[in-house]
Amino acid sequence: MAKEAFAGFFPQLNYAGIAGTGKNLGGNNAPSPTGTSGSVFAVDAYASWDNDIWGRIRRLNESARAAFFASQEARRDVMAAVIAQVAQNYFQLLAYERELEIARDTTNSFNQSLTIFTRRLQGGVASRLETSSAQGLLDSVAATIPELERQITLQENQISVLLGANPGPILHGRMSLADQLPPDVPTGLPSALLERRPDIREAEQQLRSAYAQVGVAQADFFPQLSLTGLFGRVSPELAAFTAGGATAWGAAASLAGPIFHGCRVKAEYQRTQAVREQFTMQYDATVLNALLEVSDALISRKKLAEAHAQKVHAVDAYQEAVRMAMKRY
Repeated sequence: MAKEAFAGFFPQLNYAGIAGTGKNLGGNNAPSPTGTSGSVFAVDAYASWDNDIWGRIRRLNESARAAFFASQEARRDVMAAVIAQVAQNYFQLLAYERELEIARDTTNSFNQSLTIFTRRLQGGVASRLETSSAQGLLDSVAATIPELERQITLQENQISVLLGANPGPILHGRMSLADQLPPDVPTGLPSALLERRPDIREAEQQLRSAYAQVGVAQADFFPQLSLTGLFGRVSPELAAFTAGGATAWGAAASLAGPIFHGCRVKAEYQRTQAVREQFTMQYDATVLNALLEVSDALISRKKLAEAHAQKVHAVDAYQEAVRMAMKRY
């Protein structure tokens, strides 16, 4: 589309040829009183050029270029979304694998507790209440293992499909989730970095295209100047046509403009203005949405980091409790 609009800057060169015969062909296609037959041979090349006085072609070219750039940014936006989805699913896969590892360790721990309570019951120093409670906790934790294995398989299938492969396992080695966390976001980053987002750049190019279309509709109110030229050969006889004595040429300039089109030109101008307002609001909404996503991500990262620190303390306390319980029993 951009190349098609750019071609409007250049003259249009075409050719045509005709050869025919007929009867009663007089001047101005009037019937000949003699009833004779005749032939006609013609070949010519003609050129036309629209002199872009009011900038209509320039605005068309600007609109087409902006639409092309918008499509490129939309392509980058899709690629970024796919990459982000793959990364998110990958981190979720590592989290499920870590949860599975914890569930298996927890199962082994409850299995050891059940063994201890069973021996205490056999020794007569414990009741069946302790063994029943330990057995229930063991079964509850063991029941989470198949569910986690199912989630891991689903995540691997999703990643495979996003990578354009058939559903199957993902070979990623023994990687720890803590080793794959992204780096911290430095403070003081300017909001101008949002201009690099493909969705904002796409909305910006669409707005430019809409502004250019308003200029195209505005130029339709003014006359258009076209220059045409013709050069060729025309002859009623093939011998005279090939002899070179039937040369024809012509040059003309035409000026055409609207007088009354039933308000069509005005309505088209108003339509382009409405489309421009639409893309203006769409651009504002895209920028606000980008600010919202960045703000939500920064707040979520901060609060999740605080929750992670508290859970680390809880894990340390639980490990100490397990160590003391093992010593006690």
